[in-house]
Amino acid sequence: MTAICYEFEHPAIAFVDGADALRYLNARLSQRIEAGASGTLQDAAALNSKGRCDAFFQVISLEEKWLLYQSNDPDRTALPALKQFLVADRVTVTDSHEQYSLYHLVDITSEELPLPDKAYGIVQHHNSFIIKYPRVGNAGYDLLLHHSDQDTLSVLLQQATSLSHQEFELRRMKSGQVSYPQEINDKHFFLESGHTHSYSTEKGCYVGQEAVEMSLARGKLPAGMMRFRLPEASAAPGDTITNEEDKTIGSVLSSAIEDATGNSYGFARIRKAQEYTDSLPMYVDGKEGILYPITKELL
Repeated sequence: MTAICYEFEHPAIAFVDGADALRYLNARLSQRIEAGASGTLQDAAALNSKGRCDAFFQVISLEEKWLLYQSNDPDRTALPALKQFLVADRVTVTDSHEQYSLYHLVDITSEELPLPDKAYGIVQHHNSFIIKYPRVGNAGYDLLLHHSDQDTLSVLLQQATSLSHQEFELRRMKSGQVSYPQEINDKHFFLESGHTHSYSTEKGCYVGQEAVEMSLARGKLPAGMMRFRLPEASAAPGDTITNEEDKTIGSVLSSAIEDATGNSYGFARIRKAQEYTDSLPMYVDGKEGILYPITKELL
C-alpha cells in the first residue's frame, strides 16, 4: 500500500511542568493524567462547567513534565483554555508550536527507526515523538517532529505521498474518527462525541465533572454523533436532516465530497442517537442518504 502523509497547519503544542503541574492537569482535564514516562498517550478534554469542550488534547507523560498537543488550533484558543484556571499555581505552560511540526502518517515502514506497535504507544527519537494514533483508521501514526530532528526523521516523510486537506478529511470521515474542533467543540455536550476513553470516572474533581457524572447516571443523552453517506449530493455544516416522515432529527456537523463519486461523507448530530444501533435513511434538502452509528462499517 502507498504510504500517505498529512501535515496539520495549525497545531497547538506545549510542555507543562512545575511543582503543581500534575495536580493542575488532573483538575483541568477529563482524564486521569499519569506521572512519569508511561510510554502511552492519553486523550483528554478541557471542558467548561456545562460539560462542553474548550480544547481536546493528546497528552504524553514524560519525566517531570507533560507534552500536550491538539491537531487543529487555528484560532490559538487551546492553550488559553488549558491555562484558564491558573492563579497562584506553580505551573509553567511553554508554547512550543514554533519548534515542532505535526504530521499524520499511514502505512509507513522503517528499518532504521523503531515504530510503536500498540495503539497509543509512543517512541521518542531525541526531541521528537512517534505515536500510533487513529485519525483515518487504526494504522496511522502522529509524528511530532522537532525541527532539530528533521534530517534524522525525514526518511519517514520522504516515503509518503502528501494528502490535501480535503483528501485527509474525507478519509477521516469515512473511517469514523471525530475530531476537534470540527465535531468536538464548545457547541455540544462532550459525551455526545462517543469518546468514552477520554475521561475517567475514577479521579478527583475536574471542570465539567458534575455535568458528565449526571449524564452518566441518567444513562442516556439527548443527542449523539452519527456519520452519514449522501450519494451524489453535497451537504454543509448546519444543514437540517429529516427522517422518512419529514421530521427534523438533527443537523450536519461536517462533510467532505468524494470527487470520484460525488458522494458526501460526514458527521451529524442526531437526536436520541443512542437508540439507533443500525443504519437508517436520512434526507438533506430532499436528497436521500444513510446514517450510521460511528462504529458501524459504511455500506
